[in-house]
Amino acid sequence: MFIRKTRKLDLVTKKPYFSFQLIESIRTERGPRQRILLNLGNILDLDAEQLKELANRIETIVSGQTTCVLPSQRIESLAQAYASRLIKNLAKPSVDKKETSAIPDYATIDLRSVVHQEARTVGAEDLLLRIAKQLNLPQGRKKTSQSTRENWAY
Repeated sequence: MFIRKTRKLDLVTKKPYFSFQLIESIRTERGPRQRILLNLGNILDLDAEQLKELANRIETIVSGQTTCVLPSQRIESLAQAYASRLIKNLAKPSVDKKETSAIPDYATIDLRSVVHQEARTVGAEDLLLRIAKQLNLPQGRKKTSQSTRENWAY
């Protein structure tokens, strides 16, 4: 997520002003696109670094993450207000069929009821293969005499 600052022109007074939008980058069939999540209005007097901090804080609130270091009180209060508006907007059902495919479908699973059979891991084997490749170890055993074992199979 990021905040886009757009210069606009008032149609009545012909005075320029800035509008702020919370934007999300998404991948589509036609390539990466940007989607407007929330209009933040035109009264947001923050510099570029504070806008990035605000966008990051909104994203952590919406995703439910916790942070060790909280931002300044002003940014925190703005982030809480915008995050609650964003959550309300995301909770509304979408009418557009293209957007419904991008909305994640969550389900609750009781982990105590999940049964798995024939669970296999390949973590250790994959790790050892990667280490062998990084060390440039030989790929296989060459045909040599039985007394000489210089090359081992991996």
